Amino acid sequence: MRLVIAFVAMLSITGCDGSSSKCGGLGSPCCNTSCNSGGTCVGGVCQACGAAGQACCGGGACGSGLVCTGLGAGVCSQCGGSGEPCCAANECDSHGCCVKDICTPQGTDCPTIGGACTNGSCGSCGGAGQACCDLLVCTAGSVTCSTGQCVACGAAGQACCANETCSDNDLACASNTCQQCGGAGQICCVGRSCTQHGYGCHAGQCIQCGGPGQACCATSDACTTINTCCDLGTNTCVALVDNQCPMTCGHSGEECCPPDNSCNQGFSCDRTGHCGTCGASGQECCINNTCDQGLTCQRPARTCS
Repeated sequence: MRLVIAFVAMLSITGCDGSSSKCGGLGSPCCNTSCNSGGTCVGGVCQACGAAGQACCGGGACGSGLVCTGLGAGVCSQCGGSGEPCCAANECDSHGCCVKDICTPQGTDCPTIGGACTNGSCGSCGGAGQACCDLLVCTAGSVTCSTGQCVACGAAGQACCANETCSDNDLACASNTCQQCGGAGQICCVGRSCTQHGYGCHAGQCIQCGGPGQACCATSDACTTINTCCDLGTNTCVALVDNQCPMTCGHSGEECCPPDNSCNQGFSCDRTGHCGTCGASGQECCINNTCDQGLTCQRPARTCS
């Protein structure tokens, strides 16, 4: 458990409209690790996100034609072109093929799988309605492997697409199914966000926020009871400890510490947002499906090799 400077409810900054004296605006302090639209919390300060070369927005979101890559908060990189990372839902430009998360252009052989890339399929496998390729891989956009066949993914009730993505902002991936998110009692949307007023994300679910034991609200007054603060590791309102705010994160099995998904020495932030061992050969992939240098994240097992 870490101790951080207390963020006391009665002394919290009011408002979140981006002015210099308030939180959430670009260049201003973060509101409980959250920022207004178009910003993300990096080092406790709201910075522009989502454009090429900028930090990824909450939940790894990036602008059109970009995808979140790298460790920590991640960086938005160009995607979809030949040799570039695949975009969300396995999409590649001009119906290319997504092989090992890298786009192969039409008319060229699919690496490791074989067969010429044609409209997203590698010869006789990987396309919509075709059999899955070796290692249960589908190479076309917006399809995923299910019981040996490449089927549609990303819509409500459908299987999640590659990298646990869904097709709409009001959907999120849970138990490998795209589900409605953000409302009272629903799963949290990407970036641990909730859309219902007065609700915050805790343990993956949108619950009432602000009171002791409740989720922290994504506003400057994250916790509304005197002598309480937001444990940023669990996103829960807790009592102060010696006028400092405990933060339960960073150790093995605990959540990665915001705002940059850091862990204590010897641990890395895994794909589920918890601290452990990941990224080396044979280990599970780290956050944003990354691996140590020279290795790639293999689907569907999501291990590094």
